[in-house]
Amino acid sequence: GSAPFDVTLDELRDELVSPLGFGLAGRLVLLVVAWALLRPMMRAAADRSYRLGRLRGSLLVLVLVVGAVSWPLSGHPQASPIAAISVPADALHVVAMALWAGGLLTIAVPLRRAHPRVLAQLLPTWSRWAAVAVCWLFLAGVLMALVEIGPPSALIETGWGRLLLAKIVILGVLLAAAAVARRAVIRRATATVRRVVLVELVAMAVVLAASAVLVHTTPGRVAVAEARYAELDGFSQTLHSPLYTLQFEIYPVQLGENNTVHAFAYTPEGVPLAVEEWWVTLSLPARDVEPTDVPLLGVRPNHAMGAVNFPLPGEWELRFTLRVSDIDQASVTTRVEVKK
Repeated sequence: GSAPFDVTLDELRDELVSPLGFGLAGRLVLLVVAWALLRPMMRAAADRSYRLGRLRGSLLVLVLVVGAVSWPLSGHPQASPIAAISVPADALHVVAMALWAGGLLTIAVPLRRAHPRVLAQLLPTWSRWAAVAVCWLFLAGVLMALVEIGPPSALIETGWGRLLLAKIVILGVLLAAAAVARRAVIRRATATVRRVVLVELVAMAVVLAASAVLVHTTPGRVAVAEARYAELDGFSQTLHSPLYTLQFEIYPVQLGENNTVHAFAYTPEGVPLAVEEWWVTLSLPARDVEPTDVPLLGVRPNHAMGAVNFPLPGEWELRFTLRVSDIDQASVTTRVEVKK
């Protein structure tokens, strides 16, 4: 692959005007607005007469809600079969994790130098908020897992499921540490709290890393469907390009003309993507079969279908080309084995 910073200005411009680029820019704007709203509060933190104010408080809540919802609307939850559950559950998951992780980072510094009387006021309050955040986190995580995992066997058979299990194990360690910290807060064992918070921070960093990988992995329900198509003499796969993600299936995969193709297009973040023109190019390099273009019929804005002919056995090369605007199109390539 290319170097991390080997990007042309045209590629950078295309990325900035893509849905992902707009989403990231929007989040940066929200961060700036949040900072502008929070800065007076931080300056006046020592002034007990300071009040947040109804307008400022309402704006902060609005920024929080919009920022939280922007994540599921640009990822797998939007494309899930039950988006009405996945989107709010993922937003709640983001808020709960932000509250828990942000709170840990916030108290980690004063824990080292604060006076015991200050900690006696701070830690019980934080402990109660952390307990609420953990409950939200658990509930939202369970809902999202139930939607995305598919059959229980996907926990073992798919990479998404194994990642989820690893995340659950690490999260279990994190919850155990949180329980120890909560008991230490009740006993006012500040030294124990300091040590446990450090463990929590390390475990949380690992959980966040696992989550980052998980959101870019094919969900269990999709991976299982792809495997089942393969078992039924079909073929299913997910392909990626900078412009889109393509999920396609061919059934059956056999000699002759009766091979049906279904293709589904999504943005790189998992949102259904409207496509203006679809076609697939077939070739069999090992048998000197020249490339043949086969147009696909759009069924829905992000769904097309068609029929392909495999006249000879062998490893066929399929190149899907999708045009999403007057000037934007990209191709993705894969190989399909056709048996005698």
